[in-house]
Amino acid sequence: MSTIKNQLKKIPAQQMSAIFMELGLIMQAGITIADGLSMLAEDESDKNFKKILTSLYDETVVGMPLSEALANVKDFPGIFPKYAVDMIAVGEGTGRLEQVFFTLSDYYYQRDQLAKTIRGAILYPAMLLGMIVLIVLILITQVLPIFNTVYNQMGAQMSSIASALMNFGTFITENMAIVIIMAIVLLAGIFVAGRLLFSRSGLMRNISVSRFAASLSMSLASGLGVDESFEMAQKIIGDSVLTPQVEQCKKFIADGESFSNALSKSKIFPVLYTSMLSSGFKTGSADTIMNEIVRRIDESVNDEIDELVASVEPTLVIIMSVLIGFILLSVMLPLMNIMTVIGG
Repeated sequence: MSTIKNQLKKIPAQQMSAIFMELGLIMQAGITIADGLSMLAEDESDKNFKKILTSLYDETVVGMPLSEALANVKDFPGIFPKYAVDMIAVGEGTGRLEQVFFTLSDYYYQRDQLAKTIRGAILYPAMLLGMIVLIVLILITQVLPIFNTVYNQMGAQMSSIASALMNFGTFITENMAIVIIMAIVLLAGIFVAGRLLFSRSGLMRNISVSRFAASLSMSLASGLGVDESFEMAQKIIGDSVLTPQVEQCKKFIADGESFSNALSKSKIFPVLYTSMLSSGFKTGSADTIMNEIVRRIDESVNDEIDELVASVEPTLVIIMSVLIGFILLSVMLPLMNIMTVIGG
């Protein structure tokens, strides 16, 4: 059993979205949760997830609420996020379980899409940087020695810069193990520094705001009151750059401020969004307004990521061009001068 646990410790957001969408459609079709889980288990090809669905069926078919079954899956304790379990418990209590399934599906779909966007934003510059390093290494370890041979045959020497680069390439070739270790340490340092800068950036804050708004939207749509929705939203963001403002907002609410005023004073959302939310509470459409706020924040986050990639790409291309041009010119210009003298 321990092997099974090690193989599946967390359900991917994409799969979470799919299972909740399927459960929502099952309820919409008038099929019981237990029967639906049985159908899903029969069609599931992944052995681990099939065991999870079978375990959920075994518990729900004898009358256990789905939220309890999700919280205590046999052989896979804690496999479902507590937030999802709590939201389903709310849906069971308010009679809005079908709606909760669909909102959870949308939430995890958005999380999966955002994760893919962030991975793509990191992967492309990393690949470009790796290409720069590879090209430079080939030049100084393979190309420069060829030019050095040509210079020696002509009774001349390469420039001091080209010679220094070639010697550095020779050092790398002869001490590859040390260089690899140093490169790993350097990359680890860059990674840690990058994560630290990213966590303190405005982009990271906007991602936290997006998750906070999505949780509020889902909680309000599930029938929770404002206070309970706020508590659920605070759980989903955990300890983040938004935490101080969330704590401040809680204090304003405890002091008697309305939810929209507390959000406005704590500056969690931009003024426009808090104004929209205030109107939503007055007209009874707060959950709809929150959905619109989530959509706009997600668009803003995606635009920021695209802008970040767009700014990094030309910078790396310029760096690569300058490095390659510098190395080639350091050997080509003296060679051209020699050829000119010979031709004269």
